[in-house]
Amino acid sequence: MMYLQYFYDFYDSLPDISILIHSQQQQWHVDQMLEQSMIFSLNHLDLREVERRQFLNLRVTWGVGCSTGSINTTRVVQEWEDAPEQKEMQEAFRANFNVYKVPEILATPCCSQIAVTKEKILSVPREQYLHHINWLLETKLPDNISGRTWEHMWQYLFMQKAVS
Repeated sequence: MMYLQYFYDFYDSLPDISILIHSQQQQWHVDQMLEQSMIFSLNHLDLREVERRQFLNLRVTWGVGCSTGSINTTRVVQEWEDAPEQKEMQEAFRANFNVYKVPEILATPCCSQIAVTKEKILSVPREQYLHHINWLLETKLPDNISGRTWEHMWQYLFMQKAVS
């Protein structure tokens, strides 16, 4: 929710690029080739590439990296240990984006560490960020599940793509 609150609160005074990451310097979210160091990773981030793409998931790896690369939104009753959010994704996506037809597959790197340009943030109406914040505040899902649903929705918010 902090990312969405940041976009909402600073909508009129954003920097050219916003980088949103977890607080730990050493973490499994950062690949071994980047020394599992967020500082090392950010020091090697190509900001021109961020500007070119406008949205970039910062989870990079030579391997799979996450327990799953995709979520099947049609499996609303199936428990899956590696992705407990999967059975909640269809309703979470529908509620956050006010759509009836939810993409069957949502695929993107996990971990909700992103770089996004001011232009891309501003392409989303400010009130939409408030809608997402309110959903997080009001959902009956536990925080660990509602947060994980957002790991699969950032690319849709900023790129309108189910698969990235």
